[in-house]
Amino acid sequence: MSALNVGSLNVRCPGDKNGNSWERRLPRLLQTMLDAGFDVVGTQETVPEYVKYITADGRYSAAGHGREPDKSGEGAIVFYNPQKLKLLFEETFWLSETPERYSLSFGTTYPRVGTVCIFEEIASGKKFIFGNVHLQHMQMYECQKRQLQVMLNRIFRLNQTGLPVILTGDFNAPPESLAPKYAAEMLHDARQISVTHPAGPLGGTWHNYQNRFIDDRDGERIDYIWVSSGITVHNFETINNFSGENLASSDHFPLKAGIALP
Repeated sequence: MSALNVGSLNVRCPGDKNGNSWERRLPRLLQTMLDAGFDVVGTQETVPEYVKYITADGRYSAAGHGREPDKSGEGAIVFYNPQKLKLLFEETFWLSETPERYSLSFGTTYPRVGTVCIFEEIASGKKFIFGNVHLQHMQMYECQKRQLQVMLNRIFRLNQTGLPVILTGDFNAPPESLAPKYAAEMLHDARQISVTHPAGPLGGTWHNYQNRFIDDRDGERIDYIWVSSGITVHNFETINNFSGENLASSDHFPLKAGIALP
């Protein structure tokens, strides 16, 4: 069995002020990723400045591009450890009726993109598909489902040989809403099937830099790691990424799953 640490993290785009400005958060963000030991992590709201910083020393490489026509702006960027994983394929596309080009569909208020990669674990030679997505916000649940359908259709069309599949993302929706329920028809929620009890804050995954959410069990869970049948989830953790009073590496808690490929 091959062991991997996989993650999902909305890194929060630039725009916050003072102690949580992006310039101050970037060192904390990279340290969060390194402390978690992510072998591969799907991130959301990731802009080119973040990619440049996180990949600068070579400990992480990146796949994906932004959502704007020139491929700038926020992206669903996948970071991976090049010492452990080899990137065999990558594509980024718009979550729309015309995925190959810049476009908005289904009533979305912003262009949304997904990134899909095929990786090979260097030590074992095992391959897997990794998808990462950021769905529409504003409780637009039907729009989210249709965006997810574009994403999953792309993944399963690519997966002609039955490779294991991992999907990460900020769904902007709690588990009982349409998109997570649709994902659950084909994949398993890693938090729900973890062999050991999930660790860390177990309420909402969006904390908006408010420390009170560390112990709040009533918030909405909107971030996910999904896995296909055959993947074992040994452990799952919602990571406390606060470094001070209302100071954090992002406004979301990172998610981490220790998995074994079949």
